[in-house]
Amino acid sequence: MPGPSSHRHAQTRWLVIGCGGQGRRRAKSIAATPGHRLAAVYDCEPEIAHRLANDLGVPMIRGLQDALDRHEFDAAAIATPHTDHVESAYLCLEAGLNILIEKPITTSSDHAFRLLDLSNRMRLHLAVGFNHRFFPPIEKAIQLIASGAIGKLQSLEIAIGHAASPEFLAGWHGKRSLSGGGAFLDNGSHACDLARLLLGEPIDVSAWSIPLTPQPDAIDLETHATFHYASGACCQITASWRKTRGYLELRAVGEQGRVEVQTTPWSLIRLDQRGRIHRDRFLAARIRERLHRARHGGERSLVRELVQFSASPRPQSLPSLATGYDGLRAVQMVEAVELACRTGRKVSVAQAMVTPPPQVVSNNTPSQQRMSAGLDR
Repeated sequence: MPGPSSHRHAQTRWLVIGCGGQGRRRAKSIAATPGHRLAAVYDCEPEIAHRLANDLGVPMIRGLQDALDRHEFDAAAIATPHTDHVESAYLCLEAGLNILIEKPITTSSDHAFRLLDLSNRMRLHLAVGFNHRFFPPIEKAIQLIASGAIGKLQSLEIAIGHAASPEFLAGWHGKRSLSGGGAFLDNGSHACDLARLLLGEPIDVSAWSIPLTPQPDAIDLETHATFHYASGACCQITASWRKTRGYLELRAVGEQGRVEVQTTPWSLIRLDQRGRIHRDRFLAARIRERLHRARHGGERSLVRELVQFSASPRPQSLPSLATGYDGLRAVQMVEAVELACRTGRKVSVAQAMVTPPPQVVSNNTPSQQRMSAGLDR
């Protein structure tokens, strides 16, 4: 159960588990967020943790379970290889910590649901790092579509990915035993999360993929999926590690207009019902982002996640921090896509869905409850 000492600290004391690229960015974001303190870092490879600890001037821990038993932390950010998420999350929840897990929450929906069940029984907050919700052009697109600015949504196209280097593929991302999957699980889960925000729950999906190698258990280098919805809308998602231009593009077509988003660089174009074009290049936001990265070394979207993580009550505005349930749904969509690729048939997504767990009650400290939910954008 949560240690009583957690209620006597003015700042949320964070433990970062996993000190690779994303763990490093997450650690720097914690250090840059008011009301949060990076208390320690841990990695199963001590030399990696040692480098990050030295860079940020914080302790590194060598024994995870021993450190958790001392109740020195209020929350944990888990940024390990995907297949290690579930073990680290179990340990942290059982130690009474609120946790934020980098996407995907786990590599299987069964594990994700078990984590949700444990977090609810422990009355702890379980969040997932779908930080793309907080990219300024994505955030504006979500708000425009939710407001009805382009009418009822008819179709959605999302392309996401990057050109994977040989070094990237030779690392843990290219090994199913560590990654749990390829481009669609890694990057495509972001797209699944955005599709759920904009269109709700899909009915079925058809998909095909290009494997990294000819082996039967090879991860996917690129996957194309088409989801269908009860409203008659459809969503096409392409997740690729062969993408040579940009990172994330989104195109939403409604009955009264359309919205197109680019994230490299940030831009949004809206075509309204009268055929007028509205453009936003987010110049001020891009300057703030550049200054923030130069000063702190992490993305502002990660800071905004942390602000919402500790806010009480939870902000009702869109977008909001992704919950563990959002993470579960995204993994279920990925599993349906993988089954469709293996069988060559359309797969019902609804059959994979489960009843939402009870509402999580966050174990915030009094100081966390006083924190502002806002952040200068």
